[in-house]
Amino acid sequence: MKTLTIKEAVKKPSNISNPKEITYILDSKEKKIKSVVIPYEMYLKVKEELEAEEFLKRNYKTLMSEKNYKIFKETTDNIAEDL
Repeated sequence: MKTLTIKEAVKKPSNISNPKEITYILDSKEKKIKSVVIPYEMYLKVKEELEAEEFLKRNYKTLMSEKNYKIFKETTDNIAEDL
C-alpha cells in the first residue's frame, strides 16, 4: 500500500490510472484520506462480493419466508435429480 498526496497524483497520473497496489490519495491540508485506488482485478472481486451482499439484503424477506424456501428447495431438488 502506498499513500500519495493529491499533488503527487496529479503530477504522475500513472500511479492512479494503472495501480499495482492499493493507493491512498491524501489531502495534504486536512491530513485525511480522500480516495482509495485499487487494481482492476481486486475491483472485480470486491464488486462481485458487494453485488452478492446487496442482492441478499434486497431479497432477505423473500428468501427467508417459509413458503418461498420450500419452493426453492423443491426446485433445486428437482434440478439435482434431473442432472
